Amino acid sequence: AVRRYKWVMAAMVLAAIGLRALASRWVKPQYMVDSRIWMAAETQRSAVDGPMKGDQVLHPAAWPELLTSFTILDKVAQRRSLFYVPDDPRNASLFAGIAATEQLQPGTYRLRADAETGRYTLSRAKGPRLETGVLGDSIGRSIGLRWQPAPELLARARDIRFTLVSPRQAALALRERLTATLPVGSNLLRVTLTGTDPQL
Repeated sequence: AVRRYKWVMAAMVLAAIGLRALASRWVKPQYMVDSRIWMAAETQRSAVDGPMKGDQVLHPAAWPELLTSFTILDKVAQRRSLFYVPDDPRNASLFAGIAATEQLQPGTYRLRADAETGRYTLSRAKGPRLETGVLGDSIGRSIGLRWQPAPELLARARDIRFTLVSPRQAALALRERLTATLPVGSNLLRVTLTGTDPQL
C-alpha cells in the first residue's frame, strides 16, 4: 500500500509543509509575561520601600481589581502610547515620544512627507487635508497629538498611515490581555500579560 500510494503520500507531506510555511507568515505569534508582586503588610520599613502597601489599605481581594481598573490602565495607555497603531511596523520609530491630548480624534490618517520641499501634509485616510507644515515641526495638533518626529526619519518614510484610538479604548484592549489574581491566604499578586509585541 505504501508503494502504491507513495506519490499521494509525498504530495500530502509537501502540501502540509507548504501550508505550515504559509501559516507562519500570516499568523502572529503570541507572547506572555508572568510576574509576581509581593504585597507586604504595612510596617515602618515597608512604608519606605515602596508605594504599594498591604492589607491595612485594601482588602486583599481588592488588589486585582485595582490593578485592572481604569484609574491604572488609562495612565498606562497614555504613558506607553498605546492609542496609536502604525499600519507598517517598520515605521514604529517615527512615533517615539508621541503623546495624546484631551482633544484626541480617533480615526485613520495619512501623513505624506516631501523631502524636496521639506514639508508634510496630514490628512484623513479617506478625507480632506487637515494640516501642512515644515518637516521638524510639531505634527497633529489639529487632531489632539503632541508629536514631533525626526525630519530625516520622516523624509525617508515619505508616506505613513496610522490609526488612532481613544486612550480608554486602548485601556480596554489592554485589560482584555491582562489578568491579575491573588490566591486566598497569599500575599503574592500574580500578573500575566499576553500580546503580539515581545518587547511591550
